[in-house]
Amino acid sequence: MRAGFTAAALVLVLAAAACDEPARQTGGREILIVGVAGGAEQGVTKSVETGVDMAVGEYNSHPDSTYQVRRQTFDTGGTAEGSAAAGQAILSTERLIGILGPHGVEEVMAIGGGMSDNSIPMLIPAVSDVRLGQQGWRSFRRLVATDFGEGEALGLEAAARGDRAKVALFHDGSPATAVLLEGAKSALDTQQVPIARFEEFGGANPDFAALAGSMAADQPAVVIYAGPAARAGTFLAALRAGGFQGSFLASHDARGEGFREAAGEAAEGTITACVCADPGDRQLQAFAERYRGRFDTSLPVFAVEAYEGAFMVLEAIQEVEARPRAITDFFGVATEFLGESKVYRYAENGELQTPPIWLYRFRGENWQAIGRSRTPEDEGGSVR
Repeated sequence: MRAGFTAAALVLVLAAAACDEPARQTGGREILIVGVAGGAEQGVTKSVETGVDMAVGEYNSHPDSTYQVRRQTFDTGGTAEGSAAAGQAILSTERLIGILGPHGVEEVMAIGGGMSDNSIPMLIPAVSDVRLGQQGWRSFRRLVATDFGEGEALGLEAAARGDRAKVALFHDGSPATAVLLEGAKSALDTQQVPIARFEEFGGANPDFAALAGSMAADQPAVVIYAGPAARAGTFLAALRAGGFQGSFLASHDARGEGFREAAGEAAEGTITACVCADPGDRQLQAFAERYRGRFDTSLPVFAVEAYEGAFMVLEAIQEVEARPRAITDFFGVATEFLGESKVYRYAENGELQTPPIWLYRFRGENWQAIGRSRTPEDEGGSVR
C-alpha cells in the first residue's frame, strides 16, 4: 500500500481508533464491498471499476490488511430513475463500506440524500457540478475539481497569457458554463485583471460574427469561452476573421466533437482544461506502469481518481472499523489524503480545496497536454 492520510490527520484519529480495537478484532477477516455505481453504457464506469479493482487488489494482497474486500457494481442505467433504484439496492447490501459514483449529476442527486442519511461514504470521481457540494450531504467527497474550479484555472491562465491585460468572458447560457465563468471572473478579480466583457451569448443561432465585430473597441488580450465544442470553434473562427490576435481559452467542452471542424485553422493554439488527471502526467508515470501491468492497457481518465477514492475507504477501515458510519466519522477528522495524482484537502462539505486542473493546447490536429494549472502563487510571466 502507498501513502495515504497525512500524518497530521492520523495523529487525531489513531487515539480514537485505539478505543475501537477490540471491536475491530472480533470482526475477523470479512468479505466487504466497495461499490461502484454507474451505467453500464457510461464509458467512465469501466475506468472507475478498474481503478477500484487496483486498489482492492493491492489492499487484499497486503499482509497487514485486516479484511478481505471485493468490488460490486450497481447499474444505474445512466438515468436518475435507474440511480434511485440502484440506491435502494445499495442500502440493502450487507457489509457495504462505501461507493464510488455515480457518474452523472442527476444520478448523484437521485441517491445522494439517501447515502448521506445512512452515512454511506459516497465518493464522486467524475462529476464537477457545483450543486453536489451544496446539498449538505455528510458522507459526500468529491475527487475532482468543480466547474467553478476549472474556471478559476482558466482565469489564472488568462491572466498570465495576457500579461494581466483585459480579458473578455462569454458563455452559452447553461448553468454549468455560467458557474465556470464565475470561477474565471473570481480568479481575474483576485489577480486585478480588468474584465472587458462578461456576457451570456447563447440562443438557437448566435451571431458570432457580429459579436466579434463588436469587440474591436474592447481589444481584449484574452478571450475565454465556455460552451459546446462546435460553438467554441465557430466563435473562435469569427474572432480571428475579425482581427483578434490574442489567446483563446475554452472550457473542457471544446475537446468534444466539432471544435476542429468549426474553427478550421484558427483552432491552433487554443487552450482548454480537464478536471480529471491527465494519464500522461509525469507524476503518474509509476502508477500508469502498474496499471498497464495489471490490465495490459494504457491508463484511462478517471481511473486514478477512482483508485484514490477507493483507498480512502480502505485505509479508513484500517484506522477505525469496517462500518459506513465509522468511515464517515473518520472522514470528518482525516481531511487530508496523499494520492497518486494530488494531495486531497477537504472542506466540511466534501469539496476539494484548491485541486489542480490539467491544461491542453491544440496543435496540428490534436489536443496535447501542457501541464497542470497555475496557482495564485505562480509568476504570471511563465507562459507554457
